[in-house]
Amino acid sequence: MATNAAASAVIENRPAGSRYGLDRNHVPPFAQVVPAVLPWSRRLGGGKNVRVALGAVYCWHEALGLDIWLFFQNQGGDLGQYLPFPHGRPNTVEGIEQLPRIGIEFADGRTATNLDYLATPLSSAEPDASTPVLFPGTGGGGGGTEGYSYMRQHLYLWPVPSDGDISLIVDWPHRGMSESRTVLNGDEIRSAAAAAIDVWS
Repeated sequence: MATNAAASAVIENRPAGSRYGLDRNHVPPFAQVVPAVLPWSRRLGGGKNVRVALGAVYCWHEALGLDIWLFFQNQGGDLGQYLPFPHGRPNTVEGIEQLPRIGIEFADGRTATNLDYLATPLSSAEPDASTPVLFPGTGGGGGGTEGYSYMRQHLYLWPVPSDGDISLIVDWPHRGMSESRTVLNGDEIRSAAAAAIDVWS
C-alpha cells in the first residue's frame, strides 16, 4: 500500500495550478440507482485514543461505497483534518503525514488507496478498468459525551472486481495504529451489486 511519505512527495512535486480529483466516470450513479447495502459493520483497528471501523458496504453495479468511521477519545481541534475530503484536501506534507492510510487490494494484486487522488489529474478520458480508484467522498462528524467524538466518510471504489475477494487494509502510523487487513467477500459484493435498483428503468 502507498505510504504517507510517497503521498508527501507527490504534494511537493505536483505542478502548480494542476487540478486533482476524480473523473466523473468513476462516481457512483447517485441520481439513477439505489445501491444494495451489505451491513458489514466491524472494527478495523485502533491506536492511541482512536478506533477505525467499517459501517457498511454500498453496492452499485460498477462501484462500491465503503462507510468508514473514525472514533476519538479526548481529541480536541478540528476533526476534519484526519480525513481527506474532496474540497478540503490537505496541501502540506505535515497534513498528509497525519492521515490514516486506507487501501484496497483485489485478488489479482491491483491496489488503490485513499491518498491516490492527491496525485490524480482531472481528466475527460474514458476510465481505465485496469486501474482501480478509491476516492474520498463527503462525510461529517461531531462530538459526544465524556470526551468522545467521531468522523464518518464514504470512500468510493471503482470498479467492482469481476472475481475474487477484496482486502481492506488500514493503518495509521501517526496515531500508533499498525496495519490491519480485512477480507470482504467478493461473491457477496457482486451479488449485491447486481441487485442494485435502476430507478429510471
